[in-house]
Amino acid sequence: MKWIRRALAVAAATIVTAVGLTGVPAAAQSVPGAAEPAQTSPVWDSSTVHEVQVALDQGEYLAMITEYLATGDKGWISADVTIDGRFFPEAGMRLKGNSSLWGVNPNSSPTELPWLIRLDKFVDQDFDGYERFVVRSSYTESSLNEALALRLLEEAGLAATKSFPGSFSVNGEPALLRLIVQEPDKQFDRENFGEDGGTLYKKKFDGDFSYLGDDPEIYDDIWEPKGGDKSNWQPLFEFLDWLNNSSDAEFAAELADRMDAEAFARYLAFQELIGNWDTIDGPGQNGYLRFTPSTGQMTVVAWDHNLSFAVLPDPGDPPPNAPKPWGCPCVERAMAVPEFQQLYAQSLEQLQADLFDSGLALSALDELAAPLAASGLIGSDALARDRSQIQGAFPDGASTDPPVGGGCTAVYSVTNDWGSGFTASVEVTMGETAGAWEVSWQWPGDQRITNAWSSTVVQSGTAVSASGESWNATLASGQSTSFGFNAEYTGFNQPPTPTCTAV
Repeated sequence: MKWIRRALAVAAATIVTAVGLTGVPAAAQSVPGAAEPAQTSPVWDSSTVHEVQVALDQGEYLAMITEYLATGDKGWISADVTIDGRFFPEAGMRLKGNSSLWGVNPNSSPTELPWLIRLDKFVDQDFDGYERFVVRSSYTESSLNEALALRLLEEAGLAATKSFPGSFSVNGEPALLRLIVQEPDKQFDRENFGEDGGTLYKKKFDGDFSYLGDDPEIYDDIWEPKGGDKSNWQPLFEFLDWLNNSSDAEFAAELADRMDAEAFARYLAFQELIGNWDTIDGPGQNGYLRFTPSTGQMTVVAWDHNLSFAVLPDPGDPPPNAPKPWGCPCVERAMAVPEFQQLYAQSLEQLQADLFDSGLALSALDELAAPLAASGLIGSDALARDRSQIQGAFPDGASTDPPVGGGCTAVYSVTNDWGSGFTASVEVTMGETAGAWEVSWQWPGDQRITNAWSSTVVQSGTAVSASGESWNATLASGQSTSFGFNAEYTGFNQPPTPTCTAV
């Protein structure tokens, strides 16, 4: 998404009022039609780790893996699934994902693989109205980055899948901590958009956003209607035709009529803030399109956030003037419209203030991490590492500690790292009440402080505490000071999460 930032850099500094492109509403995404009230099933309670146990036939499992390796087809097998003690016999299971399945082989542990579970595939059954669950792949032990992204997506007023942390095990293997997510299906569509005759379209991994005519059979391997009216292909055909064949002037003039521009700008701004490049414009082309008949507009629906908060490096953009081999042209074409650029900039500013500067993101991270820490499924060091990685990827200006009141905050940063040692600084800011301060943290690795300045630093094992010198030990309300140190380490220099205490 680097090119989006470049587009904004050259945008006009003044606000351009567009005909049909309005400002961003403060409340949630406006969805025409009566959305179905969200279900209140306890399975989506993220304050506890839920138990998911699967029993499947090992021979069927091996045959499924063999077929996938030979043909790429993801066949269904039958399995008995137990969720929080509720038994669902003969549920359907198949592999889920694309790049997440690279390296799978007959020796792969089924407990470690990504799965799609459909309770109703072979038997008419559901869990409090929910039939389909996705056992997500993850690049972290905790999956906290995706869980937080989904929580914040909902707070941003955008359609978001539900999720819960799960203790997942297949055929009695040791349980692993996995994030379980609602599949965007007919239930998801009803909850977010209502029974309005609209359609949710899933873009498959292969293929692109080209317009290939009006024959549904041509699109069988590229698109799949998922929720709502699954037989209604025409809105997708008309959208792809406009997207690919309209002139720049026509695209700009019709953008607000063809797409929910406010929601689209908010979607793009949100993905930028959470550091997720694997979007509808990324290599995986992850996302859905949703057509709403009452407005005649397409909405981009977010999906797949396991790379959120900079878990993997952004692959970057193609060289200048080179064709982009992936992604929806809707992003680049919309960002070429000055009015939409302004809408995007407004969304970016508002969402950063609402989600990050307010401290909401950090509070949500603490809340989501709490049941994981008590689960026994993840070590304290690994959980601290993941939390620090996520917090370190918060956008500039984001709150890095809860509201301070009469306390203080501490912000840690590495200013230089040469592989076996580093230099770091810590900025301390006093809250509403003047006083002295003390900063403490636990190293997640084997970091050892060798010398420090502008503070008295004591390290015992992995525990570190620091207090001010005579000249900066006491700060006025709102006043800041900083101290620094040099340290040595081996392995990975994962940053800690410091805590500041007014004393």
